[in-house]
Amino acid sequence: MPRHVRICCTISMLWIGTACGSSTGPDTIMGVYSLRTIDGLDLPTSLVISASCEVLLSPAVCAETSRLEVRSGTLSLAADSTYRILTSIRRSLPSGAQTDVTSDLRGDWSLQGGQVVLVDSLGTHRSGTTGSGAVTVDVVPGQAWAYRK
Repeated sequence: MPRHVRICCTISMLWIGTACGSSTGPDTIMGVYSLRTIDGLDLPTSLVISASCEVLLSPAVCAETSRLEVRSGTLSLAADSTYRILTSIRRSLPSGAQTDVTSDLRGDWSLQGGQVVLVDSLGTHRSGTTGSGAVTVDVVPGQAWAYRK
């Protein structure tokens, strides 16, 4: 076989192997991710009550809350296209007392146009980016929550 034909065949096989071996489907990002930052701030970090509380906790709990501090969190993207966001929160009351609570958000996830899209049981859409073992999602509107495997 002439040398130029062998080179073309080798290049073609490498290209086919790369194209067929790469995957852009949901299985490429499945797994459990740990919350690292919110809007670039390391944990623990405080959240603005008005923008955050009712997304993470019930309205009744929010009415009695003067401060929220996110302590830790995980994002799980499962093979059955469901997600779960668990967030450990320290809640401060106007009296100064503190209680630890856990926010548990669940729903379905998908990849659409290179973005991860989370839709909860109420139909709320959250979207974000993926890449290099990380997922960044606006769990609370306007707040980038960065998770890493």
